[in-house]
Amino acid sequence: MTTHELDVAIAADRGTAALDTDNQLLLGELRARGLRAAPFVWDDPSFDLTSTRIALIRATFDYTARRDEFLAWADEAATRTTLLNPPAILRWNAHKAYLLELEKRGVAIIPTEFVTRGAAASFRGIVESRDWDEVVLKPAVSAGGRDTYRVRRDEEPRGQQYLDELLARGDVMVQPFLRGILDQGELSLVYFDGTFSHAARRRAPPGDFRALHRRGGPVAAETPATGALLFAHHVLEVAPEPTLYARVDLLVDEGGHFRLGELELIEPILFFGHSPAGLANAAAAIQARLERMRDTS
Repeated sequence: MTTHELDVAIAADRGTAALDTDNQLLLGELRARGLRAAPFVWDDPSFDLTSTRIALIRATFDYTARRDEFLAWADEAATRTTLLNPPAILRWNAHKAYLLELEKRGVAIIPTEFVTRGAAASFRGIVESRDWDEVVLKPAVSAGGRDTYRVRRDEEPRGQQYLDELLARGDVMVQPFLRGILDQGELSLVYFDGTFSHAARRRAPPGDFRALHRRGGPVAAETPATGALLFAHHVLEVAPEPTLYARVDLLVDEGGHFRLGELELIEPILFFGHSPAGLANAAAAIQARLERMRDTS
């Protein structure tokens, strides 16, 4: 049997090598349970992946700017250790075209127009063909609300400028702006090994429309209604494969119906600071994975 120095190594980028608060809490909980756990920088060639039983993708926030490099590293990492979430699901989730796949499987998403990098697309043509009065434009490979713009239909020059700038760098998604986010925010439901753990309501900070905790948006724990749980369960049920962790982000449209904002499977904040029970659930799920690996080794 191989002897490993670590049970769990938490992957981070160079800017988050000391880990953010969410993952510091997870690291402390794992250690409190007697597990050998430590962070590492995912692209550090000196870190020996064979030294850990599980490499946990949790704080690789720079992957969106280095997607191909990150995914190639994940493929290689999985030959040396157990990578969670696994490479196939990382690849699927790294481009937001996965939303269209989920829509084909019966998930109500926010209506989305994808435009391929370099295309000569017309902002006016998109909003008029869809009859959208206000839209959000953002990269199809993105995280943290970067390069995300809210534009009205009558702001055609501004919208075209943003669209052209984004298309020069990558694929772009255009969606109608759901005004409910301004007063209701987004509901994030967190799952471990397919089992619901906890939920949090995220709201936009003053002067912004993005419900982003890392940008100062308020967060509060919430007990989700049955409808939200059923919706999120269906999302995970039709996803390509089970995952160790998942965050299902829901918004409400003008008709009061749930819409999937995103299914986060790479490096989502899991709001451990707002849910001690959720933190325990995460550590227990990781511990259970380790025990199953030990039983089959």
